[in-house]
Amino acid sequence: MNYFWSFLFLTLSLNAAYNPFFRESVKPKKTPVATSEVRPMPLPPLLAPPIVPTEKPATFDLSKLVYNCYLETEKGKFILLKIGDNKVVLKEGDPFYANNKKYFIRNITSNYITVDDSGRIQTIYFTTGGQ
Repeated sequence: MNYFWSFLFLTLSLNAAYNPFFRESVKPKKTPVATSEVRPMPLPPLLAPPIVPTEKPATFDLSKLVYNCYLETEKGKFILLKIGDNKVVLKEGDPFYANNKKYFIRNITSNYITVDDSGRIQTIYFTTGGQ
């Protein structure tokens, strides 16, 4: 008899598991409503900031170097130049700066110097003189 009640309980449980009347009702899925495609209004173009004229730094002209003196010794060739407001003594291979740009002295003679400006070699001729 005990098997009978066990069998009956098992069959009713299995029936309840597969019978839709014993389950909770499932809410029907809502179908999406067809809507017209709404596009956002385009934003107005951003106003560009006003263009402020910038002052360009005065470019240094190598022709404005002032030649003062040339000296050749056992230690090398030297030249006294006035660069802007400064007087400097330079020898071959020395760098000098003008307008935050680096120049190298390649060759010095009594009447000209050869300057390397980032791979661009320039020759500057001098006349007598200086201030």
